[in-house]
Amino acid sequence: MCLGSRSPANPTGCHIALVLKETPTISLLNNTNSPTHLQGGRLDLSLVSSTLAPRSTWEIHPTLTSDHHAILCSLGVTHLPKPPGPPPPRWNTKRANWGLFTITLDHHLLTLRPSPDLDSHANQITEVFQAAADTGIPNNGPPKHYHKDHWYYSPRVNETKSSLLPYHCPPPTHTDLRGKAEDMAEAFALRTSPQQLPLSTRCKQEDLHQHRAHLIHTSKNTPAETDCLFTIHELTHNYKTSTDTAPGSDWITYSMLSHAGPVAEKAFLDLLNHSWTLGRVPSQWKRAVIHPIPKQNDPNNPCSISLLSCLGKIAERMVLHRLTWSLPPPHSHIFAYIKGKGASECLSSFLSEFRGGKCPAVFIDLEKSFELACPEAILATLARRGVRGRLLCWLEDFFRDREAAVRFHGFTSSPHKHQNGTQQGSILSPTLFNALVECFLHIDLGPRI
Repeated sequence: MCLGSRSPANPTGCHIALVLKETPTISLLNNTNSPTHLQGGRLDLSLVSSTLAPRSTWEIHPTLTSDHHAILCSLGVTHLPKPPGPPPPRWNTKRANWGLFTITLDHHLLTLRPSPDLDSHANQITEVFQAAADTGIPNNGPPKHYHKDHWYYSPRVNETKSSLLPYHCPPPTHTDLRGKAEDMAEAFALRTSPQQLPLSTRCKQEDLHQHRAHLIHTSKNTPAETDCLFTIHELTHNYKTSTDTAPGSDWITYSMLSHAGPVAEKAFLDLLNHSWTLGRVPSQWKRAVIHPIPKQNDPNNPCSISLLSCLGKIAERMVLHRLTWSLPPPHSHIFAYIKGKGASECLSSFLSEFRGGKCPAVFIDLEKSFELACPEAILATLARRGVRGRLLCWLEDFFRDREAAVRFHGFTSSPHKHQNGTQQGSILSPTLFNALVECFLHIDLGPRI
């Protein structure tokens, strides 16, 4: 063995060559009869995965040498697949020039002529924020420092290594990522379909439809104290000032909104009051981006994390304050999604009811309760509990034509409509769901229950 020196038998090289023969995934390219050093020295080994070994050649350079020969390795791989492109750039808010961002934002807003169409008006505000972010906030680009071996850790080498991955890695779980994103988006939309409900439930909903529709229509046309326009005080009070969370499809973060000046606050308030006056919600506020999270025991039925527009969530928070003011206090036996209440309060209340005696308990798990909650039933419940006027109009449109796309491994599906349910990730959803669940507490179960 002539690995690393001109001696006819190099014990270290012989041992390594023997070990590599017993390793099925790695192959040694060196020609054991061709020394790599002139006067001995360290081992120069060229290793390659076994799947690439048949396409690989190894030789020493005939003239390029010093104390050891230069080694030429070639991989006979044609038509390398193009590696996936980089993710879309994101604004690095930690390095933002907030002064420049605010000045640019004010400049664009002062020359803006709001569109009378609500969706166009919302798009104008979004585009202005994005233009100001492009000016005052840098993107997350490649690192400025260079590795000491930058000749190897270069973008060109990384691209080649990425192209070779399919040849020596196990096949991917999903070969068509875009198609998988579409399949999951369709599956999430199917969860909200009325066809998921039992036939008896759908028949009952049809029987109650006319009564509920009349109740909702009457309540919408009844004036209420909450019909007044929103004020700047309500807007500033509901701004989220904590750390950023993942933004929606518009990429506008809470930190951008918190650094917007008075001009931007006035422009956003005008948009919100435009929405409130029409009793409609801008389409982009009703569009969610779902990130699927696989379950450990059921990977084919993933959980969903919905990302919504931060502008829309601030508007929902403002509407929520008026909604909670309009509704009576929640029932004392409602413990979910209420500040200051939780599982411990629920358990202590339950134990205090039977005071040490024997009492049977029934625990009910409502499958897909959030996804299949009937919007018409929720609105009728709110109307019976005193919600009137523009507030009910806005909430009715809040449920209408909701869409969600799935983002999976960098690919985003087309949006799919969701027919039922309260939107996961929405500020209003817990309160609306509680209003519906509270109806269970008024069901007559007999004198002994």
